[in-house]
Amino acid sequence: MRSMNARQDQRTRSTGGGPRMAAALVALVLLVAGCTSGGDDDSMDSADAPTGGDAGEEMPAGEAPGDTAGDDGAEAPAEDADRGEQGGGDAAGPGTAAAPVVLPSTELGRSIIYTATVDIEVDDVSGASRQAQQAVAAVGGLVFSQTTTSDPRPRTTLVFKVPPESFDDAMERLEGIGTMVNQDISADDVTDRVVDLQSRIRTAEVSVERLRSLLEQAETIEAVASIESQLLERETSLEQLRGQLRTVQSQVNLATITVTITEEGAQPEIEVTTTAYAGDDQGDRCPGEPRLETEEGEPVIVCVAVDNTGNVDLADIEVRDLGLDLRREDFALIDFGDDDVLAPEETVIAWARFEASPGDRPRPDVTTVPVDGEGEPIRQSTMVHDDPLTLEVAEDDSLPGLGDSLGYGLTALQRVFGVVLVAVGAAAPFVVIAAIPAGIYLWWRRRDQAGVVDAQAGTTSTTD
Repeated sequence: MRSMNARQDQRTRSTGGGPRMAAALVALVLLVAGCTSGGDDDSMDSADAPTGGDAGEEMPAGEAPGDTAGDDGAEAPAEDADRGEQGGGDAAGPGTAAAPVVLPSTELGRSIIYTATVDIEVDDVSGASRQAQQAVAAVGGLVFSQTTTSDPRPRTTLVFKVPPESFDDAMERLEGIGTMVNQDISADDVTDRVVDLQSRIRTAEVSVERLRSLLEQAETIEAVASIESQLLERETSLEQLRGQLRTVQSQVNLATITVTITEEGAQPEIEVTTTAYAGDDQGDRCPGEPRLETEEGEPVIVCVAVDNTGNVDLADIEVRDLGLDLRREDFALIDFGDDDVLAPEETVIAWARFEASPGDRPRPDVTTVPVDGEGEPIRQSTMVHDDPLTLEVAEDDSLPGLGDSLGYGLTALQRVFGVVLVAVGAAAPFVVIAAIPAGIYLWWRRRDQAGVVDAQAGTTSTTD
């Protein structure tokens, strides 16, 4: 060992490489330290490590392999953090910090089918149809189909195709065309279906290629016929799968909006609200209470409020109550004449007086005649929504007075007289029927007696 060291020292002094050897040793130490600190970095390539033959080469001042490895290890976490903020994707270039990007749903790796159904009522169907087409065309959409009819009233149905990113904008533009009656929006995620179709297509393609290879190697007619039959079946199935995938992808690439534009029609409709209060006036306190508790024989004012909730005028308003035995003449309309009309969102109140009885059950019946803008009747029935009155009448169990007794007596006499008349009327037919045989018998007896008298008279005259 001593002789070897001596020879090495002698060779070093003879070549003048002492300083270079020291620098190499220092570089080797730094290299080992750098590899230890950066050993956890997966991005370190084994090709970048120096070989044993390069250990003796000079390194530039202040630069060593370990320094490079340490820098990579320090920068890697920052780059990983940037990639995590962007939610995946390609890493940015060296030293470049990519700004966060907000991606629409169509670019998030999901296959989504957007559909919407909109019902709109307008005054002019043709004008609204042109306006809808212009609104959708402004966001890059197009008309896929259009159907127009006039029965029972003018209506057109438009089917639009728009890019998914313009779906919300198109819906907002369509809302301003007319009165929105109904709107139904849905988003169907078909990512799993697309992935399944793609997988089945790849499998079918491999199967078709295998059969084609076997067909080329077939040597007999029977083998060729069998393989061709299977190949035709597999190719047909493959084309069907491709067609299904194209259909789904076309629905994903273009959202569908179905717009039905209908002309506003006559919709006669009323809401009837019945209230009441105890009193004997001219309906001055109408409307009353929706629930009333009173006693038998007390005067009650019933109030019937008719609210026009439709979109046409109403004329010839008539109110009656079958449960309270109140006819049309018993009701009076407040501030409403015979020639007046009830416009939409207006209300008229009718009142009537009655005496409460335990069996009273209010059942108002309101009839109207819908008219157009010129006052002509519209042949359409009025839809009625009823808000009934709750009436509870307590039976009067007090002793009757003199007037009540006289009234009860007269009532009893009337009932007895009525029963007698009914009995006489019922017995009269039987009396008439019984009198007919008696009359015949009497007539026969009189005729017989007259014959006897005549015979006696003839005998007397012969004797004389």
